[in-house]
Amino acid sequence: MGVRGLQTFVRENRGSLCRSVLLPERDPQGSQRGSIPLIVDAWGVIFKLYLDSLPWTSGGEYLRFYQITKQLITAWRKVGLEPTFVFDGAAPIEKHPTILKRMTESLSTPKLFYATSVASRSEPSFGRGYSIKPLLPPFASHAFIFALHRLGAATHHVPSGEADGACVTMAERIGGYVLGQDTDFLILVGKSEGVAGYVPLDMLNWIEGEVSEEEAQDDKLGQSPTKTFRPAYGRRKKSHTPRQSSLLPPPNYHHPTLVMTVIPPQTLRQRLRLPANYMALFASLVGNDYTPPEALERFYEPSLGVCQRIEKAARVLREQLFSPSANNRRNVNPGDFVVELVRRVVKKLCIWQYDTEPDLLRAVNGIIEAALQYTSPHGGECCSTYPFCGELDPLGCQTPYNRPNIPDSSMSSENNHSQSHKALEAYAAAQRKGSLLFITHGWLYPNRIYLRGTLEDPTMASPRTWEGSRGVRLASYVIAEEGLGGFRFVDEPLPGVKNGTTPAEEQEDRELRGLLGVELSTESSETGLTSQDAQSVDGSEVMDDPPRVMVEYVRQGSAGKVVPYTLDLPPRKNSSGSIPVCLRTLPDRLQAYLGPMQSDTPAIRLLPSSLQPLVAIIRHCVIEMAKLTEKNERATNPAWRRHEAYAVLRAGVGTFAQWRRELDSEEMVGLKRKKLAPISHEDQAKEWPTLERRHAHLIAQLSNAMMDSTSLSESLLLLSTQIPYFTPIQMDSLPQPLIGDPVADFGPTHLTPFVFFSGINIHSLLNHEEPPSHLKWRWTPEEDKTLHMCWSALINDLEDGLMLGLNSSGADGAESLTQTTTTVGRESARRSKKRAAKKQSQGKAAGMFDLLGDMTI
Repeated sequence: MGVRGLQTFVRENRGSLCRSVLLPERDPQGSQRGSIPLIVDAWGVIFKLYLDSLPWTSGGEYLRFYQITKQLITAWRKVGLEPTFVFDGAAPIEKHPTILKRMTESLSTPKLFYATSVASRSEPSFGRGYSIKPLLPPFASHAFIFALHRLGAATHHVPSGEADGACVTMAERIGGYVLGQDTDFLILVGKSEGVAGYVPLDMLNWIEGEVSEEEAQDDKLGQSPTKTFRPAYGRRKKSHTPRQSSLLPPPNYHHPTLVMTVIPPQTLRQRLRLPANYMALFASLVGNDYTPPEALERFYEPSLGVCQRIEKAARVLREQLFSPSANNRRNVNPGDFVVELVRRVVKKLCIWQYDTEPDLLRAVNGIIEAALQYTSPHGGECCSTYPFCGELDPLGCQTPYNRPNIPDSSMSSENNHSQSHKALEAYAAAQRKGSLLFITHGWLYPNRIYLRGTLEDPTMASPRTWEGSRGVRLASYVIAEEGLGGFRFVDEPLPGVKNGTTPAEEQEDRELRGLLGVELSTESSETGLTSQDAQSVDGSEVMDDPPRVMVEYVRQGSAGKVVPYTLDLPPRKNSSGSIPVCLRTLPDRLQAYLGPMQSDTPAIRLLPSSLQPLVAIIRHCVIEMAKLTEKNERATNPAWRRHEAYAVLRAGVGTFAQWRRELDSEEMVGLKRKKLAPISHEDQAKEWPTLERRHAHLIAQLSNAMMDSTSLSESLLLLSTQIPYFTPIQMDSLPQPLIGDPVADFGPTHLTPFVFFSGINIHSLLNHEEPPSHLKWRWTPEEDKTLHMCWSALINDLEDGLMLGLNSSGADGAESLTQTTTTVGRESARRSKKRAAKKQSQGKAAGMFDLLGDMTI
């Protein structure tokens, strides 16, 4: 990601490019200054914070990730930072090959996981080196956003494109810092003067700071935390401090101080001696995510290092910019000047020239297209229905009444217009809070929806390709299409085309001139006005209904390829006068959710709305696996067994109780960081349960079903009531009246299914072991009552043969779990004891050679 080699260039020139800022900043009197705005590229923080701190092979530890996210925000606020997190939107079409390449590369991780022996892949050392690329659990970003809302941290969700440009624009508006891990920020910040600077994510460091005057006064009174008693641990009983990300202050620091390494906006361009307007062109010449790879092969000798390539690109660009011949050409047509400049730079860079003029022009166009990606985003939220108002289209923002897919007033009642507008506003409000990720992507680009997988068995077809999974997503598409007034299908002809030039092409021309600091000529300005007048006339034409086909990219069987699958939408029904499904009452929307999930039974409908997703997801997995087993009698992973479904359900109920206790403690004592007690090696071993192949596949299937369930819940706007209210429809989801039951009063969990999921808890219970108690696992009679209620609803009206051994024991399933430990359970228990003994004797985890030695072919 980013500009090739620029990160290495910054490290080697750190002394001249960077400066250090110590936080908290204090005035001469020693008092802490006011808050400092920090604009954060959210995805970089999510990846680093989770993968540095938590295991990913278990499938996901979302409660612990929620807790460390709170620690991060609290620590930043203590040193005076007030962060605003910006999230990427749907990727542009130019990144389609890059995304498919990354999806294909990620398929090697499950292959290595399932090819490694059970003992080795269950070790903490698995996946920590460079031989394997970790897979971020699918709901890490959802748990992160949930924590931000609970803490009141500001967020901004870009609907389309990357967040880089939005981060810099927001930072320039308020004079804040930009924090991220993408070297594209160096180019964007280098074009700006209002940004305080760019802070690379890996250049944040915590140190033990000096004691302030207030803290020194507390020391005299004996109130300093350094005066508290700390027990000493002998050699035989060593304490263990859990691994944590470098983004968090070490727990033994009493006065943590944050050291930010800042790159000011002007330093890089001064080092390269380039004008600010040409930093984007420089980046495309060095190579970014959009530069044609074949062009870079011609530009640089293979013997050149990354820093030498950067110096060469800057030198050639300087020579062509400031040469006498270039100054004489500045009076020609602005567009011709830009093309001619890039053409001369490309010819000068090439180590062997292009054979034909068309090949050269093709390379020039590729470089220009790559430079256009650094254009700052235009405007912002223009109305209450943004981004579904047409602002992202060439014609710009339109009222819902002028959208082609919404009937004209002569064909529909005023009430129907009002309902359509309310639906758009409800979807737009959910998108602005990050609760509409899948649907927004589907609306923007229905021809390329990326279904990223989990840690699933590579010898089987992806669970996202199963019939039931496709049915759930089809239902979500149909419901969202009704509420949004249609998707942006690519086969739909573009309005406003005149003289072979589209509004998008004219906009690109204006962006290119502005990017390179070229004045817009009077002639071109008049042409632009004429084109806009033509757009307003042609845009009112009624468009034909285009083919409505969703294209999803997903893993194909065991071939190790990512291929497109089509999903045809049913004929559009005339919904004139009816209320969109997304605006109906909560009971109607809950029932609309249960239908596609194959769980619309009286017993499940009677459950509290907070428990319905848990039961529906497990029931959906059971039915789908049974259908797959029926089609293929030789399947290596047969239908769900009774004790497996019961264990997963028990893990979900227990994890949900852990979440409720965590949220209740916040309301009682506030969001304060708690001191963690030392963890023994015995307890640490329980954090790494045995990862059996069968259990890992069940968890992967469960995660995929949760993702499909979330897409359906997004379309139905089944919003959580555990975060600050932001739409009227969310208020409607609040259980009325409140009855004092913590489960019934919790509200819908359809968009937060991670509250039921903990990979450690599920693996432990599937291995017939209790989850680790030091992670706050606690089973009470209240959980036992909830489990019995959910189990009865799960198996109610379940056809015979869908769950193996369903009728072999009592209805509550307790007998199957209290029996003598099965062969798998005994084997996993033996492995756990052996692993714990090995850690005590060696004092360190197995190395890479041990991992390779245990791999199976």
